[in-house]
Amino acid sequence: MKEEFLCHQGIIKSIDKDKIVVTFVRNSACSACHSKNSCMMTDSKEEEITITDANSALYQVGELINITMEKSLGGRAIIIAYLLPFIVLVGGLLITFFTTQREILSILVAFAAMTIYYIAIKLLKNRWEGAFQFKISKVEE
Repeated sequence: MKEEFLCHQGIIKSIDKDKIVVTFVRNSACSACHSKNSCMMTDSKEEEITITDANSALYQVGELINITMEKSLGGRAIIIAYLLPFIVLVGGLLITFFTTQREILSILVAFAAMTIYYIAIKLLKNRWEGAFQFKISKVEE
């Protein structure tokens, strides 16, 4: 059976009304490798996210919890963060170059298109946050 959720364990850092700030350690794929100590390619980073939960009164600061997200949302995030910017960059570069035959102008247009793309993402942040919902639950002992 296919797993439908991504799950990490985290620790509650703070609680403010219905907002819960959680820290967790994000590991790269090679950090779970049996050769990680000799390879020195391990990469782990502490992340902090804010989760909206109407039941925040059930949790305490310092408590170990599970953070889950639908796996399909991970694919959507990859498209927004990597695929679309690549298409904007290459598209702007190629379209400008083939219409003007000027390399410097093509590069400037491609970077301007990327800047506009990231400004649009920043302005639509509230909409994206609503689409990417994390859920938390207590760790069962």
